[in-house]
Amino acid sequence: MENFFSTFSKDDLVKISTVTLQNNLNGNDDNFVFSKLKQLGQFQKYEGSKGEANIAVQFTKDRLEITAFYVASAVYQHGTIQAEVRLIRTGAQWQIDALTFDSPIFEK
Repeated sequence: MENFFSTFSKDDLVKISTVTLQNNLNGNDDNFVFSKLKQLGQFQKYEGSKGEANIAVQFTKDRLEITAFYVASAVYQHGTIQAEVRLIRTGAQWQIDALTFDSPIFEK
């Protein structure tokens, strides 16, 4: 997650995302979001995730699926950002399934 926050690269996000999120990263809305994120300027510090993860466990027919929710934040040259992150673990791999940003940059 820190690597994505330091670059805001769609390619970096795709590498750590579920297929569902990857399929949603091709619209005009996402291009708008990524252009706004770049306006935050140079990455300064990843503050990590805050609070406790809420974890839900679901048994599917072939595997155990674990879902976790948390909020991560980072500081940039022109402001801060928080991201609500939903992760899904299938097998041994955690992947981002949903990502929602909150920053004053979206109010401009």
